[in-house]
Amino acid sequence: MTDSAISNRPNTKSEPTASTSVDSANHQAKIAQLETLLQTPLQLAGVSDKRYTMAERMAHYDVPGVSMALIENGKIAWTKTWGTADNSTQQPLTVDTLFQAASISKPVSALGALKMVENGDLSLDAPINNYLSRWQLPDNEFTQQTPITLTHLLSHTAGTTVHGFGGYAQSVPQATPIEVLTGSGAANSAAVDVDTLPGTNFRYSGGGYTTFQVAMEDASGKSFTALMDELVLKPAQMTASSYEQPLPKALWANAATGHVDGKVVEGKFHNYPEQAAAALWTTPSDLAKFSLAVIKAARGDDDAFLAPEMTKQFLTPQRNCWGLGPNLYELDGEVIGFLHGGANKGFRCNSVAFLDGRGAVVMTNSDQGDPLVAEILAAAAEVYGWPKQGSKEQEWFALSETEQATLPGIYRATLGTTDYEVTVEREGEGLKITFPAIGLPNTFYIKAREEGTLKLTDCIGYTASFTENENKQAVVTVMNYAFTKAEG
Repeated sequence: MTDSAISNRPNTKSEPTASTSVDSANHQAKIAQLETLLQTPLQLAGVSDKRYTMAERMAHYDVPGVSMALIENGKIAWTKTWGTADNSTQQPLTVDTLFQAASISKPVSALGALKMVENGDLSLDAPINNYLSRWQLPDNEFTQQTPITLTHLLSHTAGTTVHGFGGYAQSVPQATPIEVLTGSGAANSAAVDVDTLPGTNFRYSGGGYTTFQVAMEDASGKSFTALMDELVLKPAQMTASSYEQPLPKALWANAATGHVDGKVVEGKFHNYPEQAAAALWTTPSDLAKFSLAVIKAARGDDDAFLAPEMTKQFLTPQRNCWGLGPNLYELDGEVIGFLHGGANKGFRCNSVAFLDGRGAVVMTNSDQGDPLVAEILAAAAEVYGWPKQGSKEQEWFALSETEQATLPGIYRATLGTTDYEVTVEREGEGLKITFPAIGLPNTFYIKAREEGTLKLTDCIGYTASFTENENKQAVVTVMNYAFTKAEG
């Protein structure tokens, strides 16, 4: 870790900042246990098979702040924060500090769309273009065979393009949702269209969610912010949450700052006109309230804000174990829970809920928060006995002398119009891979040698592979991008 990273290590106090537990002594002990049980999702014998404290892992991943809510017995058992809301000011986190939910915005938005279906304002099965007046999803040979419906969009099976969005810094022109969909004006992403037959494949698409965002507005005559307040946030008692973009200045003092590589995001955070896909500002406790509202609706409680039939649609697997909004947990062919992660500029988070009334929400203000969130949730699973969680053992092999000599170096690729470099260095019996587009803080080790291909993994589960091209040059593939070793 660099000296600058060490100087930015977070303040990690051990006492909870707040707790709503009715059994505080029991939960205090479990919190203390959780804070010392962090370990990576993959256990590599001899190199990553130890336990860590919360403070150690926050320092390792250079994450300034963590905020968490734990659900037990159908209630929020406790909430807690570690660290700071802003590295530059050392502003402390509180359980009321707002974070960007990023793509966890999607299942919340999806429930708003389903509420409009329940109210008769939208249909799950009618062509989505029936509800779009300011813009139409372009018609082509795929949509002529199968018109795009809300069901397709919610389940990521529409064949719509544009995976995700980078957001807009405070200092640049802000795109409108229509500009995002058309890829025009101030938009920094491509136009949204359809390039595969709807209903045949799962492909995650923020562009699809922006499509139904505009359809909700056009069908209702209301802003998406107002719709979500009315349909979901207020009924679920998510009183701290808002989809408003940009975030009102009055709320900035209570908003966490995003961090990239330990440094604050210019302008504090990015804005997201792609509201349904990425714009929700919230707290872990408010997202926990959302999970509990879904659980109540699934049970058919009298005071649930969504009918059981519509909630069943939300939780019914379509393709790739995905419902009409959330990713789903299945055990022995039965859906037992739902989850969703989020990744905006400088923010990483995850929400996990089981239909029996357990779960958690973990939010961080760092682009390197994903592995830490995974470790925290794995520790929570161990402490609270969740199903389908925990670490796995992974066999690994040391580098051969030939691999030590030939694999390290600089690898290059042009992605779009931008040139990128990946650095590969020997680190012990593995390789350190530095990829500029994403933080990869852990060493990669060989997990398999196959004919012509060397497969590696790190202890988080990120993978890489080495092959040779037709010119006998080494090629490393990281995050599905291929980079060729530079000569000399």
